[in-house]
Amino acid sequence: MNAIMISKALVFCALFLFAQGASAVVFEVTTAEEFQAALTTAASNGGDDEIILPEAKLLWPFRFVNREQFNLRIIGQGQTRTVLSGGQQSFVLEINLNGFNDLEVEIARLSFVEGRSFSNGAGLNVVTGITWPYPNGQFILPTISLTEVIFDNNEVSPGAAGSSVSVSHATVRLNDVSISN
Repeated sequence: MNAIMISKALVFCALFLFAQGASAVVFEVTTAEEFQAALTTAASNGGDDEIILPEAKLLWPFRFVNREQFNLRIIGQGQTRTVLSGGQQSFVLEINLNGFNDLEVEIARLSFVEGRSFSNGAGLNVVTGITWPYPNGQFILPTISLTEVIFDNNEVSPGAAGSSVSVSHATVRLNDVSISN
């Protein structure tokens, strides 16, 4: 009898623990199309997300339009081995947090190159959607962490801000970041 109760308890615990971790997703992508699909899915799938990029040069104007209060990690294979490029035709990556502020976006081990934009941030443009004054007196900013990231040969039109990277209304953490043109 005790063995049956213990078995049932173990099954219940396993199901409970699985349900608790079920909302976090890890995407391992190999193409630009898969990366964009992962960004789109991560924007509203109900949990923290990690996107692991391949050792490759991915050409695409990538866009993440957030719909939830969860963290996002984008991890490459190394600063010179994972390269996101705008192909000198468009921005590289735009992240719109849509006012969700109590979260972290971490980008690590990759390069943003050859971005062109008529607005801010040809390499990386993070739009938080947070305005002053903060609602209900809250002063919580999203955190944008860049680790082992290279920005190279990114350009914006005259009058725009941040040719390589533009972030507004956020806490920004930089570790081993290189910006050059």
